[in-house]
Amino acid sequence: MESIELCERLKPQLQSARTILFFAPMPGEIDLWPLLEESVPAGKIVALPWFDPATQTYLARRVENPAGEIVTGKFGVREPASKLRGNSAGENLIWFSCRELRLI
Repeated sequence: MESIELCERLKPQLQSARTILFFAPMPGEIDLWPLLEESVPAGKIVALPWFDPATQTYLARRVENPAGEIVTGKFGVREPASKLRGNSAGENLIWFSCRELRLI
């Protein structure tokens, strides 16, 4: 129930965002996945963290088809299989983490 309520509270915040970096929740974490699924058809640029084995770091990768592009990553976390195409510095980016919400 907490996830559903948070998704409803965040919807107005997403109206002005053009690019949104979500996270794929692990069991027990807040689940914002419904917002990700609504944001893609609404024309938003949506991204998820993707583990880069070459650098052993996480990078943002674009998600254009959540139902068809998501794979299980190295640590059992859902991540995109498609590459994030660049976004301009002038775009609003809303970034979600387990602990905070920031508008960058």
